[in-house]
Amino acid sequence: MKTCRKCGSTAFYDNGGCKPCTRASSIKWREKNQERVRAYRANNREQITIQVAEYREKNKEKIAEQRRKYAIENRNKIILKDAKYRAANAGKRKAQAIVYRKNHTEKHRASSAAWAARNKEAVRIIHQNRRYRKKENGGTLSRGLIGKLIKLQNGKCLCCGVALGADFHLDHVMPLARGGAHNDKNMQLLCPTCNLNKHAKHPVDFMQERGFLL
Repeated sequence: MKTCRKCGSTAFYDNGGCKPCTRASSIKWREKNQERVRAYRANNREQITIQVAEYREKNKEKIAEQRRKYAIENRNKIILKDAKYRAANAGKRKAQAIVYRKNHTEKHRASSAAWAARNKEAVRIIHQNRRYRKKENGGTLSRGLIGKLIKLQNGKCLCCGVALGADFHLDHVMPLARGGAHNDKNMQLLCPTCNLNKHAKHPVDFMQERGFLL
């Protein structure tokens, strides 16, 4: 079996070049010629994009296998990297999530429904915790409350101002998770998008996040 005299590898390209040595040499050259590399990429973006797309199309299985292998071998490293990114970009991620859910409402609902179907026990616990908070925080809702709120809000979502459809949500202004009471004074009608984005956030924080409050 052919072996590289320099590194001992048995992996070679079709032209006879040692793969590890060629890669190392290429990396070393790029490090010494960063300006030339950046200039080339800037002047040949379209060509490079096409070449990369063609390579990925021809090597889908190979790339997928490499990614699976890397994910398995570097699981802890990936988890740590993701955690650091989430902590450093919490605000950015929230903003991106809001925009995504707004632009992909149906897809988000379908994804949420699929998650609920796969995690029935988790959903049951969430509902049980919510019922407990309602009971613990006290209060009841009066009959005809929804009709009153629709009239008071002129049939519009209190957050974004869009006309409420048949799928509106009855929301606690101060979330139950934050000690809000389960009574008429703490209720409002929101469109599904606003309510799902609000979740258990403090109402002031949520409105500031949406740019309505300073």
